[in-house]
Amino acid sequence: MPPLLASVLYFIFLVHLFLVERKQNDGTSKALWIPLTWMFLAGSRYVSRWLDLGSTMNAIEAYEEGSSVDRFVFSALIAAGAFVLFRRRFSLVRLLSQNKWTCLYWLFAIISISWSPDAFVSFKRLIRGFGNVVMALVMLTEPRPFLAVGAVLRRLAFLALPLSVLFIKYYPEMGRAYHREAPMFTGVALHKNTLGQVCLLTGIYFCWSLLYKPGVRQKLGGPLRLPTEVVFLAMITWLMSIADSATSLVSLVVAICVLAVGRLGRFTKAPRQLFTVSVVTILLVSVLQTTFDIKGSVIEMVGRRPDLTTRVPMWEDLLAAAPDPVVGAGYDIFWNTEAGRAASERWEVGQAHNGYLELYLSLGVVGLVILAGGILSGLFQIRRDLTGDYAAAVLKLAIVPTVVVYNWTEATFSGVSNMWLILCLGIFDLTGVVSLDAVPQATQHKGSQSTPALSLKRNPLHVVRRVPFATHK
Repeated sequence: MPPLLASVLYFIFLVHLFLVERKQNDGTSKALWIPLTWMFLAGSRYVSRWLDLGSTMNAIEAYEEGSSVDRFVFSALIAAGAFVLFRRRFSLVRLLSQNKWTCLYWLFAIISISWSPDAFVSFKRLIRGFGNVVMALVMLTEPRPFLAVGAVLRRLAFLALPLSVLFIKYYPEMGRAYHREAPMFTGVALHKNTLGQVCLLTGIYFCWSLLYKPGVRQKLGGPLRLPTEVVFLAMITWLMSIADSATSLVSLVVAICVLAVGRLGRFTKAPRQLFTVSVVTILLVSVLQTTFDIKGSVIEMVGRRPDLTTRVPMWEDLLAAAPDPVVGAGYDIFWNTEAGRAASERWEVGQAHNGYLELYLSLGVVGLVILAGGILSGLFQIRRDLTGDYAAAVLKLAIVPTVVVYNWTEATFSGVSNMWLILCLGIFDLTGVVSLDAVPQATQHKGSQSTPALSLKRNPLHVVRRVPFATHK
């Protein structure tokens, strides 16, 4: 097929998807285009790279070298998101009080700028990192947050996945690249791991959408017909196989296991048992790891070396180079220090390829403890949600361990990061923060019989009544 014809067919397919979704999707605002744009750029290429596809510079390098275009775009998105939040009346005091660990993390990050060797650079990167929180709150403060999250992930799939197929098959100069002289398929992204991450996020959504459908007209996660879901899952499977991103593959398997186990009748009748089983499984895996080194077996199963392609030696070197083990070098600044530059030249990297080590280098043990506290607090919030909005809670329960696993070999706790963003979606507690009296009611299309949304004081993520999942047919 000629590339021009393939491009026309892609455009027709894309328009069809958005037109169908527009007819089916009730209760979301135009403000969702802000986090969607953010997530698309984070999962593909920054604007400066879209305008200069011939450059070999990756997105991180482009941003760090000070692309004025990227600074303007991300600053504009953050400002637009903040304006949306300002217009939506909600209890800021309650938001802060119910998410203490998150507040403590960003407060410590701000304080760390005081000992950063380059305070201005740390400050700019902190604003960029906090943009992920703003985007998450734009979705979670929607009249129907549960529907909004699904809508953004679905539209991200519409934009990124077919375009990746188009680039790989018909425009190899855009969809393929080389890494250390080895060819790789990148699709809309600049690296195979970024393409794998997009497949991971959209794969979680489509798997969850297939498994969790109550017997009401307003389907969980937004109304998508089965053929569309199957088409996109097939597309994700193909892209994951050629991208060969082991981290994304393992993380997706973890998420699918959580979603599938949560679908079992035993847990739908006794929801909190799912949380207990998850905790016991984590402890059991930890014991097996110390006894039989199952991590090494998993690494070999996905076709990687036990030392994770030299990452383990690099991690040992970086641990020894940490400037301050207690409070770190300052927010997202380690690679600008003398030790960081030396490590970058020695290992030819710009990140630690481990989110926890990266955080340790920037914010020390204090930062790691605060992050762990936030994740644990979010998990206990999910445990409470399991007895109410079961399907939404299971999605959150799948998201949190996925991000935890993903950051074992990739660093996504800083910068413009979709993994950082969805972690916020998983651990934030907005119960009672937003009242429907302060948010415009979702408009319904003529003839729609969607169930009215309940007060977000009781149910911040779901759009239908709190009916036990076991009763859904």
